[in-house]
Amino acid sequence: MESKKSLIKKLVFRLCLIFIVIIIVFLLISFPIDIKSNFLIYLRRDEYKTGEMIVTRIGSDSYGSPHLFADGFINNIKTGVYLGLERDVKILKKYPILYRQDGKSSFLITKDFIFNPLKILWYGILELLSIPILVLIILKIYKYFKNDNIQI
Repeated sequence: MESKKSLIKKLVFRLCLIFIVIIIVFLLISFPIDIKSNFLIYLRRDEYKTGEMIVTRIGSDSYGSPHLFADGFINNIKTGVYLGLERDVKILKKYPILYRQDGKSSFLITKDFIFNPLKILWYGILELLSIPILVLIILKIYKYFKNDNIQI
């Protein structure tokens, strides 16, 4: 029979591993969405332009999150962007954005932003390469749980 201290250490270690697995699973779910988005931006890089969106409405999104959403126009194209958390947003009449000509995909940017499609492509590739590494980490943790026996 193991001592209580040793048993508590093993249980805490196991709980930490479970927490790590939960975070990794969340990343494995969200990475494919980010990867697809990054590759689509890269493939349609000629359709994106920068400019200032004139705001017509600022409010919360329709999903009830604490983020603010701004609707507006840029060169007679209707579009919208997420501004961020309500407490962090500075309300302006114009926001600099990166937008697509159809208005369906717009991103809030800074004034000194330079659109570099290769950087976005590299982010997508790095996320794609990180998926097998995260899966290997989960497999190692699974192997640890499978082989470790705690006797109470």
